[in-house]
Amino acid sequence: MPQSGFKEVLAQSGLLPQEAILWTKKNAKSLFIGLPKEVSMQERRISLTPDAVSLLVRNGHEVMVESGAGEGAKFTDRQYSEAGASIAYSPEEVYKADLILKVSPLTEREFEYVKQGATLISALNMPSLSKEYLKSLTERRLLLYALNISKIKEAAFR
Repeated sequence: MPQSGFKEVLAQSGLLPQEAILWTKKNAKSLFIGLPKEVSMQERRISLTPDAVSLLVRNGHEVMVESGAGEGAKFTDRQYSEAGASIAYSPEEVYKADLILKVSPLTEREFEYVKQGATLISALNMPSLSKEYLKSLTERRLLLYALNISKIKEAAFR
């Protein structure tokens, strides 16, 4: 049987995989998630892998990744783009998101970008924060979900 005839038989029988772009319907519960590039020294991680981004996008959420954010973790902008994320070329774009996922705490410079009322999930060592830092958090009315890294490290070494 010639090769082209074989493909036709498979296609007609439904055994040949068929690729199609699946569009997801956005609903009132969908999230706009931003993944900024980490600016803290020696921080190379990113909050989500391209596979995790793909899962979120397939479930109707919008994910925006700052260009180069995954490089330290060996993920390219192309991988995030193929997973369905949009690529931002400035931190200002990413911080327009309703939900910001970061590894390190916000820096003073990043406070300029984050929008008021956003939700931030990142590491945060509360006992080491200055009054000014806490004031900046409260002025922006940020909803915080924070991990205390020092406590995690202590628990890991017990």
